[in-house]
Amino acid sequence: MAKMTYKELVARDAKRDIGAELLAAVREMKANKAGHVHRVSVSEILEARTRNRTLAAAVRNSPWSFRSYLARVGAGAPQAVRRRTNAV
Repeated sequence: MAKMTYKELVARDAKRDIGAELLAAVREMKANKAGHVHRVSVSEILEARTRNRTLAAAVRNSPWSFRSYLARVGAGAPQAVRRRTNAV
């Protein structure tokens, strides 16, 4: 398809009802009627990187991680020290 000039675009768009087109598109999506389905193949390297990142995030956020241990024992934040006084 050849590129349209600005005047041709304006003339074409003047005849269109964008609201009706959008409403029809939303109804098609809700009815699971896909216009085009694109399948993208993932390389083995990218798949391994993604798996590695997911595993690293799972280990980092696990309740047995070192960071979780420090949070449990309170090493992350300074603790206020209370002293007993005999004042009444």
